[in-house]
Amino acid sequence: MRGNAARVVGALAIGTAALVATGCSGGGGDKTAACKNMKQEIADFGKKQSSDPRQVAQAYSDLARKFRDESKNAADDKVKSAAAKASTALDGLSADMRSLAAGNVKIPNTQALQSSFAELQKACGNV
Repeated sequence: MRGNAARVVGALAIGTAALVATGCSGGGGDKTAACKNMKQEIADFGKKQSSDPRQVAQAYSDLARKFRDESKNAADDKVKSAAAKASTALDGLSADMRSLAAGNVKIPNTQALQSSFAELQKACGNV
């Protein structure tokens, strides 16, 4: 069970590396602030380490909430949409991790998260 939690955390780190590395920078306005804040949230999330699926589930849930909050501040519809998709994907992973903590062996699917973060990277671009 702990190995699966570590794999999911690793998949998130790999899936978000491009956003953290090239993410949102420059420009002005609410889009820039939202992108920078989400980039920082991802970087902070990447520093957290836990093999407890309940803690990982809560961390995903917290990150989803922060993305939803930031999407409300973004002046750009593409950023709002991508952040909403990322929030939904994070909520899904949170549910998968809670299921794993309950003893249901299932490898969480990180594809939706990777796809939504790629969309977010594109939407934030070089603001």
